[in-house]
Formats: sequence, C-alpha cells, structure tokens
Amino acid sequence: MSHKREHPHEEMQQLVNLDHDQNMAIVACAGPEHETLIGMARYDVDPKSDLADVAFVVRDEWQGRGVGALLMRRMAEIARGRGISGFEADVLLTNKAMMRVLEKSGLRLCLDLQAGVYHVTAHFEAAAAGAPAAGPSSSGPRQA
Repeated sequence: MSHKREHPHEEMQQLVNLDHDQNMAIVACAGPEHETLIGMARYDVDPKSDLADVAFVVRDEWQGRGVGALLMRRMAEIARGRGISGFEADVLLTNKAMMRVLEKSGLRLCLDLQAGVYHVTAHFEAAAAGAPAAGPSSSGPRQA
C-alpha cells in the first residue's frame, strides 16, 4: 500500500473485492460504537510461494498504541487457518514502527535489505508455539 492522489477504478475494485481465500482485509475500530476506523490490514496470497503479501495502515494518532500488533496477530490467525505458509512484506528502512510490529509478532523473520527496502519473509511453522495472543482491551482499539 502506498500514498497516491488518484486510484483507477480497476485498482479500487481489486482492493474492495475480496475472496477471503487468496486475499483478506480487516479493520480496527475505536469509539463507543466502534465508529472510528483507526487501522486496516490486508493480505494477498502469491500462489507460487503460498506466502501472503501483508500490509498495514494505522491512523497517525493511534500509532504506537498496539493497533498494528493487534492487526498482525489477527491476520496471522486468519492466514494460518486458511493454510497459508507465511507472510512477506516490503518495508522501507525508515519504517521503524512496521519493523517493530513484525519483530514482536513471534514469527522468525528473514530480512533482505536492498536499496533502502527490507524484504521480510516469515514462515508460520517457524513461529514460537506459545506466542501470546492478547486481545483488545475494552478501552483500546477493537478489530471488526
């Protein structure tokens, strides 16, 4: 996911039409009625590698408050349940927050840094078996 001023219709259709098998998206919401969208995670499976390319976005004012970690845990849970082998992501060297989310995931990461971008690969079978799976607190973000 990246910043763009315009999104062609075809690209928007790919983002909103999910088959829940090869691609998945979830959101995190906050507020008394869960009315405020504070984060989103998405993955798309590469059938050749059986790895899901995963991406996250969290509202600036919610960064550093566990939203990314919550989304990561839930996406890993969903992907494992669908038999996906693991995640991969391209993360800018300067995106320390995303690297922290990945490092805290309990997954063993393989990193390849080229031209200021980490290509991160994490296979689920390499994850720590007892990794904590804390849920959202009542006052914090909730995933819907």
